[in-house]
Amino acid sequence: MNLARRTRTGIQAGLLGGGAVAVVFFLFDLLRLQPMSTPLALSSRFLGPGGILIETPVIGQLVSIVMCAGNLLTLSLLHLLAFSVLGLGAVWGCEECGVRLNVYSGAIFGVTAGSVVFYGCLALVGEQVLAGLPGPVSVLLANLLAGAIMGGFVQMQRRRN
Repeated sequence: MNLARRTRTGIQAGLLGGGAVAVVFFLFDLLRLQPMSTPLALSSRFLGPGGILIETPVIGQLVSIVMCAGNLLTLSLLHLLAFSVLGLGAVWGCEECGVRLNVYSGAIFGVTAGSVVFYGCLALVGEQVLAGLPGPVSVLLANLLAGAIMGGFVQMQRRRN
């Protein structure tokens, strides 16, 4: 694969994998009857609780909703950016190491690299308590799925070209 195609494929694969993780946790939250609890917990851990004290209840609620939406948007962009970088890493790393990226090698990459990135980011923000955040099994399975999707996408792209 040439440089531009490899880069484009890596970014697309990462976006697909990141989108799959977002959908999995969205559905998981819906099943628990706690919609959006995972992204809200993550945004409060990574971006801080935010909020300002406003005495007027209506204006305070409006500001709170806008700030929450801003945090969710920021978290979503960071999430997709991280998975784009993971997709690039998968495509570039596997190609440089001579490993053929497919569903299986992608799954291995996803479960290891994705989990290292997630828990590394938690360590950077000094998060000791994981209350409200997805458990380790959920994180591993979601990253396994994301990696498999990334590897499968790269495999499909290779066959098309």
